[in-house]
Amino acid sequence: KNYCEFRQLGVVAEVGDEKNNVANNHLVSFLNYLREHYPESVQPGNFLPSFFYPLIKLFESETELEEYVKSWSYGYAGPKLGAAIIFTADNSDAENVYSFKLRLNSTNFNNVEEGARPAARTHPRTDRLFEMFAKSPKEACEPSEQEKGGPTFGPLTNTCTGQYAHNGGLTIQRLVQDWILWQSGTEAKVSEGGVGFAYFPQPSYIESGF
Repeated sequence: KNYCEFRQLGVVAEVGDEKNNVANNHLVSFLNYLREHYPESVQPGNFLPSFFYPLIKLFESETELEEYVKSWSYGYAGPKLGAAIIFTADNSDAENVYSFKLRLNSTNFNNVEEGARPAARTHPRTDRLFEMFAKSPKEACEPSEQEKGGPTFGPLTNTCTGQYAHNGGLTIQRLVQDWILWQSGTEAKVSEGGVGFAYFPQPSYIESGF
């Protein structure tokens, strides 16, 4: 398969049975944020000139998104999804209540050529109980025997933090949080030095009184 490819970001406003103005407003605001800060992501051909589809794919509902990724033609008739953002605030919420879900492709790998065996997991499972007695980050997210043989992420391969970072989960989380800062009109900005990520699990500690 051609390795020169990229996966789309799905975006959904989950409206339920009735018109959900808050979720829709958040979706529109998020797209406006992308147009202002990342215009190449919303116009076909602007992200990479050789591609005819945009980086962003809109869905009417989470059900439609799930049907799309379960379709027999998924990945053949169009690009696969790397992740999806679902805005879930309802009309009882204020505009400054930001409720959303992140749906990640559990086999997404940024460098397709190094993706190892097909359908190898690249982020922690969400359908198993957390290892309550894990003594280190590695023990919490180390793949089972059935899941081994997938791509390696260097020294962070068997940690939850490393898997979410390489799978794109932390990148999408940061994107949504940057949009919330922009949408809220706050003067707060992310440090020029970037952000840091703590290992999970992590022993409790107190720093600067917190």
